[in-house]
Amino acid sequence: MELVIATTIGAMLLVAVAEVAQLFGKEVEVVRDESDWRLQESLVRMADDTKRAWYVEVPETDVLQLTDAYGNVTRYEHDADAKTLTVLRPSGATGTVLTGIESFTVDARTIERYREGTTLDTYDTWWVDDTSLGGASEAIPVEDGLPLALGFTLDTTAPDWVHTLDGVTEQNELATLERLVLPLAFVPPVAEGSSSSGGSSGSDDSGIGTSSFAGPDASDGGDSSAFGDCDDGGKGGSSGKGKGGSSGKGKGSSGCGKGSSGGCGDDSCDDSDCSDDGSSGGSSKKAEICHIPPGNPDNAKTLSVSVNAVAAHLAHGDSEGACGTSVAGPDPADSVLYLDLYEAATPGDGRPYGALLGSTSVPASALPSGTWSWVSKGTSSAATHGGGSGGKGVAVCHIPPGNPSAAHTIHVGASAVSAHVAHGDVLGSCDDSLDADSTLVLQYDAPLVDVPLDLTPLNGLIQPGRAHTLVLRVAGSGTVVVAGQPVGSDAHTGIASVNVPGGAYSALDLTVPRSLDGMRSASQTVKHDVINGVTLTLQTVDGERSSASAAVASQVAVDNPWLGCVPGEFPGLELAGQ
Repeated sequence: MELVIATTIGAMLLVAVAEVAQLFGKEVEVVRDESDWRLQESLVRMADDTKRAWYVEVPETDVLQLTDAYGNVTRYEHDADAKTLTVLRPSGATGTVLTGIESFTVDARTIERYREGTTLDTYDTWWVDDTSLGGASEAIPVEDGLPLALGFTLDTTAPDWVHTLDGVTEQNELATLERLVLPLAFVPPVAEGSSSSGGSSGSDDSGIGTSSFAGPDASDGGDSSAFGDCDDGGKGGSSGKGKGGSSGKGKGSSGCGKGSSGGCGDDSCDDSDCSDDGSSGGSSKKAEICHIPPGNPDNAKTLSVSVNAVAAHLAHGDSEGACGTSVAGPDPADSVLYLDLYEAATPGDGRPYGALLGSTSVPASALPSGTWSWVSKGTSSAATHGGGSGGKGVAVCHIPPGNPSAAHTIHVGASAVSAHVAHGDVLGSCDDSLDADSTLVLQYDAPLVDVPLDLTPLNGLIQPGRAHTLVLRVAGSGTVVVAGQPVGSDAHTGIASVNVPGGAYSALDLTVPRSLDGMRSASQTVKHDVINGVTLTLQTVDGERSSASAAVASQVAVDNPWLGCVPGEFPGLELAGQ
């Protein structure tokens, strides 16, 4: 009996449970049939897909496109005509998610991501050195066996105008060597005793701009006091041209002399032909020169003058040898300026290091002509045109041959200076020089004109941060002169030279204002506004409205703009080896 009762009660309980379950199911079905539930269920599904996506795109405000790490795409889209929300699965299958949908909107939130774009290639001046303390330029001579090295390094950081994004610094990636611009000039070989090229007065400090080439010494012999202007006489005379009178020195019809009755007789006789003793001529040795009348070069004619007078004639613009001929000597047209490319040990060090990377050349005669002047060591006067001392002419310390103790100061015309120097005299007063053995040195003027030199034959590809140097060397006669600027220290100037043929490079306390042009390749950063979250809103034709938000896990987990993903990147494919 008890068993029957228990069984009956159990059956009743099961019936009750079933009835309750059936009732609950009916209630659930009623809820599911409500449009609000359908909206929420669809929003939850789309939100879950958004969270798991590798990146999210919103091509239109009513389209949500989700891509996973393998490139598989799921697309939710509203069909305004059919009033439906449809889905396109990665397999290509399509289906309707909801019907009776009036609108579907996607509001996206974005985060910045950076990626390297296509390099920016431009032709510009990619390197400049204009360092200077503001002092006067100095001449740096470059001669055969005495090269000059100019160091440079392409910066790793690109110039400001390349930067396009705030907080992003672009980098130089490569540069080509196509043109070097610097102030330089060429001075052909200068003959001993020749006059200056018209440059400004020299300095008593030979310094870096002074060549080691010395002028003539006293071994030529001859008393040079007879050359130049006649200090004691006056203009006049019974015949010819010149300076004469009852006393003094002058040129007469029978020759040249220094005596009581001299006067000039013909054009072939120059002031500098006068000898010391009043005789009718100077040295018995003669030389031919081509006399070129000032302002009338077409009337040039050959003269035979004393060898002692050649330098003075050259100072007036005449040339050695008969007209129509030339004196044999080094041909400046054969001189060549080479530009050799090397690596350097460190930035700021101009000394070449390692093997030659490339070389190009330019004829030295194609460069602008340089200027120069003779400068006497220990004096402040130079053999240049014009000038003088108190209107008396140029001061010269005249040293009688064999009797240096009788040296005395005289003043002569600028045109006669070279002749005096050729016979052992010294520029400047004897009180200034005091040294009968003083000689002249050749001083070059710093060039003022920037000259572009073609470097394209070098095929140089310069990497940033890697030190290089261009070595300027001369093959042949003459001197290439480069302008330098003092910087007060030889540390990291990038300028080095060889002072003795075959010697080592030494750093200079000068810099050379110069620039390098060519193609510069610089990085270009591209900014991507990547979606890191969305808000989805559905509205039915009945006016019911529901929304949901979701964050893209792959984006919100990474703050660094260079990390995270951007559309088109699929690490899943890379991991799979595709």
